Amino acid sequence: MKLGEIRRVLSFFAMAFTAFATVLLIVATVLSATLARGSYIKERLVTDELVDSCISQLEIKYAELEAESNIPIRVFETMADDFTVSNSLKANVEECYNDDIEVKDERSNLINSFEGLCKEYLDGNKIKYNPKSVRNTAEKATDIYIETTYIKGLDGALKKGIMLKRELSSASLVAVVALSVGLLILLILYSNRKRAFFNFFSAVSSGALAGIIAGLATVIAKPVMKLGITPAIYGGILNNLMLRVCLLIILASVVIFVASYGIVLIITKKLIDAEK
Repeated sequence: MKLGEIRRVLSFFAMAFTAFATVLLIVATVLSATLARGSYIKERLVTDELVDSCISQLEIKYAELEAESNIPIRVFETMADDFTVSNSLKANVEECYNDDIEVKDERSNLINSFEGLCKEYLDGNKIKYNPKSVRNTAEKATDIYIETTYIKGLDGALKKGIMLKRELSSASLVAVVALSVGLLILLILYSNRKRAFFNFFSAVSSGALAGIIAGLATVIAKPVMKLGITPAIYGGILNNLMLRVCLLIILASVVIFVASYGIVLIITKKLIDAEK
């Protein structure tokens, strides 16, 4: 194999290496700033829409419990205001998302709280009651609350966030090193620095284009909707969150593509002028 052919082969692999590193850096940077941050997930997943939906569901279910227990719905709703429901949803996200947090079983505490509220109402109105019956009602109220404010299927979705959090910092470092190595190889292969930078930024623009395609493909595929998250509103909100992240990846890719392709055009003009 001739020296020129060897250089073309090595140049091809260096450019492919650079393109891959570009995609990796874009994705790793965006995910580090979004899905890998528990605070980002909580603030954008636990929306007013989600809280209102949970409260509406609780009102319906507690109305049924009121008919069964003869304890007014307002007693149960004391534990289901905006603040409490929002905190419960955020705690659910936190427990799923952070593997270093000790997950506490709050069921017994909730039962005791509901039981205390029920007895307070009954005692205040001088109504006789069976303690076992009140306890049973408190357990039912607790189960309703937990079932409504627990996002089923969310743990499976956010386990990926845990893995991302562990790996993204090293992935970003690998991408930066890979880009540096790719550029170094091209500078070694080509004595003409303009040609080396032309190939390097061509590879960067190709990687950015791949990032755009990958982001669009994810938006179309809607993988979150296939995770079986219920109720549907939870899946819809999480899907919107993923859509936002994909749009950020696409936006970052477009910016890098435009910048790198612009540099390619400038270098191309200089190479043409040098050949005249």
